[in-house]
Amino acid sequence: MADTLQAVQWTLAQSCALRTDGAVSDPRAALACTSRAQIYADALMRSTHGRGIHGDVCITSYTLVDSPKSQNITDALRYPSSGFIVSREFANVGGVDELAALCRACPANATPDRLAGCAGFLCQDPESTATQEQLDRIIGSGCRSVPEDGTLVVQLLATFSTITTGLGTASADS
Repeated sequence: MADTLQAVQWTLAQSCALRTDGAVSDPRAALACTSRAQIYADALMRSTHGRGIHGDVCITSYTLVDSPKSQNITDALRYPSSGFIVSREFANVGGVDELAALCRACPANATPDRLAGCAGFLCQDPESTATQEQLDRIIGSGCRSVPEDGTLVVQLLATFSTITTGLGTASADS
């Protein structure tokens, strides 16, 4: 099986209070500017033990620490190891409510019920049979052609009219 996740960073060119200058059309810069809003949106949808929104704090990860034996607790304790203060993070756009209104009204938001859906990743599971078959075909063809089956390139072409890869340029019309 393939051992590398196939991923394409994408962005829809649009400026806003989160994305200015180079972050308008550069996917890497757009993701850097919108990542905290996306993390916050994920935390709202999926709070788990130790992670999520806790008051005005968004905890993004935790570390496990052995519990004191004197307290007769058998589970490890979860201590927050990273995160951010929500009100400070989104103060430049007027807070969470203003951020939600900004994203809801944005024509580039591909996920209207979520924040910052104007940038992201398209991924293909490295353990999938389709990924392995695609890699076998590419290797077998000497990397001279873009596969035209139901794999990642076709998914990209269905989403974007023209893409440029290391293998050349493909369009939905070709």
